[in-house]
Amino acid sequence: MGAGGLRSLSPEDGTAGAPMPLAGGLRPAAVAGQAGDVVWFTGTAAARTYLVAYDAARGEELWRVQVPNGRPPHIPAYEVLALRPDTLVVRQDPRSLTAAQVKAAKGLAIFYAHDRATGARRWFRPFGGALPGGAVSGDASGRLYAAVAGALHAFDTGTRRPLWRLAGGGPFGRAEVRGGTLYAADRSQTVYAVDPATGRARWRRGTEAAAGGDVPGVTVSTSGRTLLAADGSQVTAFGAGDGRRLWKFQDAGVRAPGGADISAPYIALAAGTGTVVVRRDRTFYALPVE
Repeated sequence: MGAGGLRSLSPEDGTAGAPMPLAGGLRPAAVAGQAGDVVWFTGTAAARTYLVAYDAARGEELWRVQVPNGRPPHIPAYEVLALRPDTLVVRQDPRSLTAAQVKAAKGLAIFYAHDRATGARRWFRPFGGALPGGAVSGDASGRLYAAVAGALHAFDTGTRRPLWRLAGGGPFGRAEVRGGTLYAADRSQTVYAVDPATGRARWRRGTEAAAGGDVPGVTVSTSGRTLLAADGSQVTAFGAGDGRRLWKFQDAGVRAPGGADISAPYIALAAGTGTVVVRRDRTFYALPVE
């Protein structure tokens, strides 16, 4: 996505497909989400910003709906957080919020629901105390999971009601749902496997890293059998089903060109069968899993 328009990329070798046709001078800006053949993205045309649904298999726009222009120079970027059969729920990138939007929201994050068939806006509202830049995720059931004030909160976007609250040992990071389990971590370096419907913890384990550092980011391997928690000091692998601590990875003191120590956090990326790719700054590691 960019000056060349909307394109597909091969996951095997990164080969770019031909630009997909876009009508009315629409210039794509940022992908919001994807489900099956449908891609949602923001784009601009004639100084207006639109949220667009596009069928990538047929090369056909399904709908576009105008959304507010962002705070210059930012074009609003949206993220699809939760999908219901008839609705998609999105949140705007906080960098593009205008002063009027921030004032109207009273400092809270505002979530927008759009009809999946037509793009028509159904509602907009905050959920609990979720902040514009706070850790929020969602799943195909339509639930939202928001990190608020040292706890993880779940909301039903259909009824718009709170479902449960999980207290932690500090702020939570972004949660991920895979195989009917929600995985999350907090700043105390505790990793949780939770029933996403009830909030009941199935297991919780520590990474053995020093508490008080970065909140680990959680990533589930492609097979779904291994959970990886990555922070500023290490990557820790757990059995996704039972929470057994499997191994940890730390590099051997990587230095940037010129001799400076690299202090960037580790980021785990699920990539292929039996392998996870870990990134630290400009260095990538392929690690065997399972």
